[in-house]
Amino acid sequence: MHLVVLALALALFMHDQFAGQGVTGQLTGWQLVGVVLLPKIAVGLAYWIFCKLILQRLGRGNTPRLMRMVGLAGWVIRIAVVKLFILDLYYNALTELRLFMGDWILIDEIVLLLPSLALIVGTWIAYYPIERRLREAMLLRQLDEGRPIFPVWTRRQFLISQLRHQLALVGVPVLALMAWSEVVATFGPMLLPNSISGYLPYITLVGAGGIFLVSPLIIQLVWDTQPLPAGELRDRLLALCKKYNVKVRKLLLWRTYGGMINAAVMGVMPRLRFILLTDALLESVPDDQVEAVMAHEIGHVRKYHMFWLIFAAAGLMALLQWVFGIALTLAFNALPEPGSAAAWLEPIIPYVKDQQTLQLTVVIATLLVWALMFGWISRRFERQADTFAVAHLAERDAAQSPTQVTPQAVAGMIDALQHVADLNQIPTSKGSWRHGSILWRQAYLAGLVDQPTDRLQINTVVRRINLAMAGVFIVLLVMHFYGSDLVESIGIEMAGLPQEPWPAFAMAGGLLVGLHRLILRNSTAGL
Repeated sequence: MHLVVLALALALFMHDQFAGQGVTGQLTGWQLVGVVLLPKIAVGLAYWIFCKLILQRLGRGNTPRLMRMVGLAGWVIRIAVVKLFILDLYYNALTELRLFMGDWILIDEIVLLLPSLALIVGTWIAYYPIERRLREAMLLRQLDEGRPIFPVWTRRQFLISQLRHQLALVGVPVLALMAWSEVVATFGPMLLPNSISGYLPYITLVGAGGIFLVSPLIIQLVWDTQPLPAGELRDRLLALCKKYNVKVRKLLLWRTYGGMINAAVMGVMPRLRFILLTDALLESVPDDQVEAVMAHEIGHVRKYHMFWLIFAAAGLMALLQWVFGIALTLAFNALPEPGSAAAWLEPIIPYVKDQQTLQLTVVIATLLVWALMFGWISRRFERQADTFAVAHLAERDAAQSPTQVTPQAVAGMIDALQHVADLNQIPTSKGSWRHGSILWRQAYLAGLVDQPTDRLQINTVVRRINLAMAGVFIVLLVMHFYGSDLVESIGIEMAGLPQEPWPAFAMAGGLLVGLHRLILRNSTAGL
């Protein structure tokens, strides 16, 4: 759900850049209200009926298949929420809302978001009986196995937890970012001299960076946290941080009513960095495996993954917009002019060669390829963090620094991944855009046995990725100073191409991904 929140925010960021491309004037008043509300009501009712049918079949056998169906339905709902919101923007619902109530800082955006957020909350209400049934079944199994048990949370506790961890977690920093951007865009030209008004995007970027840095302070208030009680495990984790020179402000116990097996590291700056461990993780997972989980997180910090991921998010998006802008402009220019095309092609030529169509095509192509490339990079960083944890376990268990990856260290990390997946009821084959499936990662780890610790291939791969990202930055600098001359020399109009080295949606995308990585390690127990 965090990616859904980010997608909604990114759609709002992009709205003003492509304002006027909707069908304003065709739908107004109650027609527009119907377009905004009725599809969401229909989707919510369909999901409620689906959950009722699933609940009736639970306990009759084939529960894994039913839960796979629930997971698939959840993905459909997420996609529907984003697409319906984009449809709202396409029909210029935000523009009409601003004409009706005024363009207040953040107020109009929140009002437009309310139906989409109501649909999300409605799906949680519909899903809760299934969640309760599963937790009751797990409770019986935990009793049989002699494991720690937690009371089944009420509907109110479930909704509060979802609101905190799914919406507020990402939504609060993103709303702050949107508010700051709108304040700069609205009041900047009035308050700043004309000589420096061209620097407004950079002022926005600086303020967004400040929000990015203080987000951990916000999140520890949004979540239900308290300082981790003193004890052997706390001392062990602090010693682990000290060993790798990772400074943290505080270790926090993350209270989830036993509903989440998770751990996280938040924060870039040492004074604003927190380590969080959920109550269920501490009660259900052996201390050795908790240490493996935290070694993975420390690996992200030690390898500067946060910096390079933000760099990749913004840099790739900006570069791809240039590449597709040039390539697609050449392709569009090669199309025949109206009146000279084949008869079957003639009716669509005016639409295809439209400048707004070109701009939108560039954005769509950029986002699709960016998603593939960024996901691939993120999964390699996860592999490197897994490898870091394995190296730590091998060193911990050896009398002296090991020269090869030991089977015991690999088994320890594989067991930690398996234990967390089992407790969270996550199928090991379930894929993840940023992390890969648990099974995929376990297969990789199994192949590390007896490899030399100083020549592990993943470190070379990540080093090459970082060098490539540095190269992207150099190319963007060149395009900033010479890009206009370059495209004009090959006969391309600059319309539709980025006029700045960091287009608005590249900055927004990079910052949103940064916020996501900063305040949420991932949904599989910090792994």
